[in-house]
Amino acid sequence: MAELNWSLLPWQLDVWQDKHRFKVIAAGRRCGKSNLAIKMLLAKALQAPEGSSVVYVAPTLGQARQIAWEALLTQGASVIKQAHVNQMDITLVTGRKIYVRSGENPDALRGLKLFFAVIDEAAFVKEDLFTKIIRPALADLKVKQY
Repeated sequence: MAELNWSLLPWQLDVWQDKHRFKVIAAGRRCGKSNLAIKMLLAKALQAPEGSSVVYVAPTLGQARQIAWEALLTQGASVIKQAHVNQMDITLVTGRKIYVRSGENPDALRGLKLFFAVIDEAAFVKEDLFTKIIRPALADLKVKQY
């Protein structure tokens, strides 16, 4: 299988290695939060158990496309088997999927079995997105480190 090689800033490495199940990063613009999220999405998708997936959620579909879609395609090129542009779904060489979605309609995210999730710009999405949809979707795998 192809490998992903990249370097992380010291604070990004701290977050990457942190063992907490849920992480919140409150930091200024252009410091690398979304870049770290892209790397974590790719790595976690490669590790995901069969039948599970990972998801990236931004407040709007436009933001999701602008912030994550191209970055995922570029940084994950060596491990991407297929990408569906209209649906913003990526299938990796392992068969696992990365979904890029909007938080505008949280109910549209119901039913996913998730191994890992990123909610970017979380202050601008409905609280129910995490508490009623994402967290339960993560619960059945109960992996110690996300």
